[in-house]
Amino acid sequence: ADRSVIGPEADGWLTFSSAALEQQEQETIDAYGDGVSKHVAGPGIAALNHDDDILSIDVFEGGVRTATYNSCPGYFSESPTEADMKPRLTNPDVFDALAPDAGISALLNDRPVFAVEAHAAFAKAAGLPPETAGFGFRYAERGEFVALDLTWAGRANS
Repeated sequence: ADRSVIGPEADGWLTFSSAALEQQEQETIDAYGDGVSKHVAGPGIAALNHDDDILSIDVFEGGVRTATYNSCPGYFSESPTEADMKPRLTNPDVFDALAPDAGISALLNDRPVFAVEAHAAFAKAAGLPPETAGFGFRYAERGEFVALDLTWAGRANS
């Protein structure tokens, strides 16, 4: 079974991560996002911050990925084009609907130096708990979120 950690509910949002999600594979992210969003009233948001260089955000609704953002989609390509190195945002209206007065799509296209800064700005604009920026399974497992009341599944000594 996949080991996972769930943070406390805050402002209607629930933060979680798992060992499988730490592999940063889109198929796994989609499986979690699709599955979770089938069972919640609002959107599910999956955010991935790769080595503080790349921020990827997917929005899921009703079991379907409805919008994506990638700060540098060509990062892993052997010979990316200039266009591949610029932020890519699909369905900006879905992002903007998360917080209608926040201008989230414009915020995402204004790329700061570090991905975690963009993640924190997104979390704040969308009304997400601040700890969601940078939250991850391996960080929680190392004890970096001791101030949060975390719930563990599939972990020894939980």
